[in-house]
Amino acid sequence: MSLTRACYFSRLPFLWETDLLSEPEKIPTQQTLSHRFGISTRTLSRIFIKETGMTFNQWRQLAKLITSMQWLLDGMSIQNVAERSGYSNVSAYISAFKQWFAETPGQFKKSAGATIS
Repeated sequence: MSLTRACYFSRLPFLWETDLLSEPEKIPTQQTLSHRFGISTRTLSRIFIKETGMTFNQWRQLAKLITSMQWLLDGMSIQNVAERSGYSNVSAYISAFKQWFAETPGQFKKSAGATIS
């Protein structure tokens, strides 16, 4: 492995926390990210699984949903949260949220004491 690639690998966790999570609706595709690091998509896939225990797409979806939880608690409507999180429709957002957290965004807001919109 070249020194340049080794540097990218050592920076991946930092980049996940900054670049990728700052605007979850703009998380790049796996192909774009692998191109940015100058590595193959397969190599990036192996790194993600090793570092996170999940595929890039699973991580990407979870990152969007975790970030969206704060927006829900801030009182943003579920429709707006879904759009801001990059979902094409509210149903897809609700389905993904329920799959990961075993409750709908509305149930989450209610159990957390947030105003439901």
